[in-house]
Amino acid sequence: VFAFPVSYQLGTISCPITDVKPDNVRKLCSMRIFRHALDFFAALDELCKPREFVPVVACHNLAFDMYTISPWLDSHECRVLAKSQRKPITFTILDEGGKPCLVIWDTLVFSQQPLARMGEDCGYHKAVGEWDYELIRTPETPLSPNELEYAKDDIYSLLTWLSWWCSMNPDIEPGKL
Repeated sequence: VFAFPVSYQLGTISCPITDVKPDNVRKLCSMRIFRHALDFFAALDELCKPREFVPVVACHNLAFDMYTISPWLDSHECRVLAKSQRKPITFTILDEGGKPCLVIWDTLVFSQQPLARMGEDCGYHKAVGEWDYELIRTPETPLSPNELEYAKDDIYSLLTWLSWWCSMNPDIEPGKL
């Protein structure tokens, strides 16, 4: 059995994470869905450009996704925090000066729960079971409207859960995550 990503979802917000709520996450999140890895890698490169803060990419199940993004990781200087060789927690991408310019963070390791459960915790109802697993897929295989919404829900769930988690743990500053 071989699995590959059907799509790459990249949702970005330009507000404090604590501003994200179940009723406004779709409005606050700018969503891009990529079908080809190279297009997604170009978007990650854009995130690595110099700025006043270090962007964080929240990824659920980085142990699976690291194989897909490994060609991109190989082309960047990075530090890895991991539980084992197959269980990364974070990848910190370094700029030419050796300073962090992007962090990819595994929310599965952090939360220890599936996305649907995270959505339940924070009050965001995440769609479940929308993929048609009977299809043989390529990057050119069209995605149905339900599949696109399901893919977006992954990002909306993560952002809403992170906001909820920060509100439940006010002693932890979101910028320190």
